[in-house]
Amino acid sequence: MRLFRRTAVSFALFLSVVASSDLHAAEASKSPAEIVQLALERSPRLAVLRHEASAAQARAGAAGLWDDPQLSMGRSRKDSPEGRGQVWELSLSQRLPIWGQKATERQAQTFKASMATWQEKIVALDIEHGVWLDLYRLASLSNLKQHSDERRRRLGDIRKHLAGRPFASPSQLVDKSLVELRLRDLESEFSKIELEEASLRKGLERLTGISLAQAPTMNWIERPAPPSATIDVSAVSSSPLVLRQESAAAAAEKELSVMGKERLPEPTLGIGGSDESQGSREKTRGVSLGIGLPIAAWTGWRVSAARESLAAERAGVDAEKLDSVLVLERAALRAREAARRIELYPLTLAADLDAQLEKAEESLHKSLVGVLPFLELEDRAHEHIRSSYQAQTDYLEALSDYQRLSGKPFAAQEPSR
Repeated sequence: MRLFRRTAVSFALFLSVVASSDLHAAEASKSPAEIVQLALERSPRLAVLRHEASAAQARAGAAGLWDDPQLSMGRSRKDSPEGRGQVWELSLSQRLPIWGQKATERQAQTFKASMATWQEKIVALDIEHGVWLDLYRLASLSNLKQHSDERRRRLGDIRKHLAGRPFASPSQLVDKSLVELRLRDLESEFSKIELEEASLRKGLERLTGISLAQAPTMNWIERPAPPSATIDVSAVSSSPLVLRQESAAAAAEKELSVMGKERLPEPTLGIGGSDESQGSREKTRGVSLGIGLPIAAWTGWRVSAARESLAAERAGVDAEKLDSVLVLERAALRAREAARRIELYPLTLAADLDAQLEKAEESLHKSLVGVLPFLELEDRAHEHIRSSYQAQTDYLEALSDYQRLSGKPFAAQEPSR
């Protein structure tokens, strides 16, 4: 019996390990675009904004409907010399929005629904670009971590080589100290890279709900094509921030029109009748037409407030356009500066530098190259690789700011204009 239980438990553990490995294999096989899509689908913020946009659309549909008709019914008792009887009364009334205020209200709510839709677009772009950039940062840190690990191995071998010398001259003692200090600096840098990589990976896993044990393979920029540094005001016409503000201004304009129409008299059509259950059972029928006088609206305070709101929203459009142009110009300049650094520090040179380091290490073991020249070459090679990835991420961040403000999805290449 115990043997059977052990076998069952072992089989269950085996199945769980196999299922876990299959799951991680499936997760690791996801492309960067699929990871970004997962983040968009799982975002609670986007879910809230989607519901708010749907609610705004529903309010826009309801805003154009007439007010509900008013139905009233009454019963009274009537005493007279002829006897006692009852009087039944029934009336139905309906307000008539003859000035088109309902259609204007619907237009105002439609523009507000457009604001909600643009807000959803803005947040979706923020999430999309943010996840793309985090994936590139994660891949950059993963590559730097691998490079630093190789540096540790190489310097560790040199430390062992120097420690194997039976007699050390003063210059050799200096060499040992230099290698030891370089290893300590490398350990500190390696710890920082590990911490930042773990933080990025944890954040991405929370956003996507999948495990990212390995950084996805990203396509790095070889020939950057940064956007033009000259930005025209018309270039921000497609910006979601500007379009949202323009929708707000349009909604305020319609609300002002509604306020003006509320100051006009509004007719009310009524139909009613009564039935008296006494004597000759008199019945009456009638049609009435009432006029509502909006006395409170004539004070002008509400209209004045709506007019000022419209002026503020229109000023907000100009402010948003100006801010957008400034951000676009700065992003374009940053992208062009980072593009020059990509050309100065190409990633393709890393393999050549690594090959030179291998040859220099062999020459050092043969005492053909001193420790100091090797450390100088090793430090310059490391600086080149670090600068290469820094230039890549700086370029992609600037390009992302430019594309996001323009309402475009993330793309690692932006055609020059």
